[in-house]
Amino acid sequence: MSKASEPSVAMVALSTIGGQMTVQFIWKDDRYVHRLVINDDAEARTESVAGTESVAGAESVAGAASSVDGGTTEDWPASPPLQQLSEESIDGQSVVLGVGAAGRSHWSVSVVPVDSGTGQGFRFEWACRHKLESTFLGTTYQTDDRLDFCVDADSTLLQRTGNHVVIEPAHRSTSGTDCWSYTVTVKAKSN
Repeated sequence: MSKASEPSVAMVALSTIGGQMTVQFIWKDDRYVHRLVINDDAEARTESVAGTESVAGAESVAGAASSVDGGTTEDWPASPPLQQLSEESIDGQSVVLGVGAAGRSHWSVSVVPVDSGTGQGFRFEWACRHKLESTFLGTTYQTDDRLDFCVDADSTLLQRTGNHVVIEPAHRSTSGTDCWSYTVTVKAKSN
């Protein structure tokens, strides 16, 4: 894919209903990368706008989790390549919708704030339409231990390795559309 032109909005952010967490999509090279910031974390708040360079390399996690993203020439990057985002209101609730492409495949996402019994967070629903069998398909995060990742067991797999979380579709087709979804919430603080 050729280098996408820089969007008119370099960062799109969405906060949970109670403001406990924010997801930030930040333009880097030819795509938006994203990170999850716990808003009561003073260090993360300070870095949330100024630390955009740390998101792509993610040697240290700003906030609680940063997407691990591939390079501009990868057909199957570690996280979906989003080139267009829009914040919309659906049934009175703010959501982020996004689309993007790499190689001959197209990705889409919807991100919705949730307030579950276990805490505030976001519901991510991804899809990838592809004509060729994928070598990797999913979303990868570098994260610390302050977030819970919950997947739909019948459709999505989750693997933790060190400080990385990889979320993939449970069933992948050789061509067609594959989907995966998960909810990320802030862990309850221990007393």
